[in-house]
Amino acid sequence: MDTSRLSMLSPAARAAILEHMNKSVTQTTRDLDAGATEHSRECSNKVGELFGMSQFWYSKPTATRLAQEALSIGGQAASLSGLKRVAFVSCPSAFVAAREQLEAAGDDGETEAMVFEYDRRFGDTYGDLFCYFDFNHPERIPEELRGSFDYVMADPPYLDDNTMRLTIESMRILARDPETTPMCYNSGAVMAESVRAHAGWRECRFHPEHASNLQNEFSCFTNYDAKGLDGWYDD
Repeated sequence: MDTSRLSMLSPAARAAILEHMNKSVTQTTRDLDAGATEHSRECSNKVGELFGMSQFWYSKPTATRLAQEALSIGGQAASLSGLKRVAFVSCPSAFVAAREQLEAAGDDGETEAMVFEYDRRFGDTYGDLFCYFDFNHPERIPEELRGSFDYVMADPPYLDDNTMRLTIESMRILARDPETTPMCYNSGAVMAESVRAHAGWRECRFHPEHASNLQNEFSCFTNYDAKGLDGWYDD
């Protein structure tokens, strides 16, 4: 309401309108405070992406599909010990989706998903399921985690050959068998020739999408014909 018109009203009418306006402002403020508190509570249970750390979360459908592939194929390749272990290297949103799927299925303790990540916030949220990881130093991967994963998925922060080589080295260190354990390397489609030349891994037809709608086309490169990711492109 244009408050300049209040002077044209009788004192009683003016008082009634001002009282109503004050009540409306007070209620709106309470609603906003309540909404902000609830939003903060929701955010405190999540770890958001940090663009400054080259973190770009997958879209929900992509994260779900990648997590399903890792858990499914990892389960098929599990060791005779029965414990299925899946490593998510620098791809935390797929790890979060995997955790959600395991919890929805009852989390019977037979499958373990771990995240290897530079961002230590994940340690605060996921405890022992987090391992601090710097792709520049594969040699620093803890001895007890080496050669212990049935599936390894990675999505490093940079699109260059050095990052690719170091990340794939880390993936092979984590894998139960560096040659036969199924692995998936997610990166820009521009890395296709480099990945194949270095590791022999081929590009899948499925292309990951990101919540932030990145313009670069991304691809999945695997050392097995990943039918859950629409399989390899024909040579």
